[in-house]
Amino acid sequence: MKRLLARTNRLMDEPLDLTPRLLMVGAAVCLTVALFMPLWNLTMFAPQYPDGLRLDIYADSLHGGNGGQDVKEINVLNHYIGMRDLAAEDFTEFKWMPFVIGGVALLILRAVVHGTMAAAAARTSSVMRSPHGAHHVWPCARPSHTPRQPAATPP
Repeated sequence: MKRLLARTNRLMDEPLDLTPRLLMVGAAVCLTVALFMPLWNLTMFAPQYPDGLRLDIYADSLHGGNGGQDVKEINVLNHYIGMRDLAAEDFTEFKWMPFVIGGVALLILRAVVHGTMAAAAARTSSVMRSPHGAHHVWPCARPSHTPRQPAATPP
């Protein structure tokens, strides 16, 4: 195990050549583009919907096809199977996802500028250890349901 850790540390401290730096810049560009393109596209077809119902999910929002009418129609269908309505306010990921994607892109660019992978890793670990670090995002998340209290039974 010590040998593996020593090899990993040596790898992290080696300077990056031009090819890895260009690949990392390409990765940062792809992450930046991902902020503006749908991360997930859902199209459902049925005899009642010959053109299909379209739902595009971005890093910060939901967009339905047909001028937003498709999201309303999907919510009507979800009602019949007992699902909650799709609303952007219910997805806490939409609040922090753009920042995470942008932060990773910036860390990649930092490693490109400083020339080693250790430069990006050191900053990441210090952010995670900080009092206002990324691990504090999770306690802020609102649960999707309220736990039930046990029913009181008469003595």
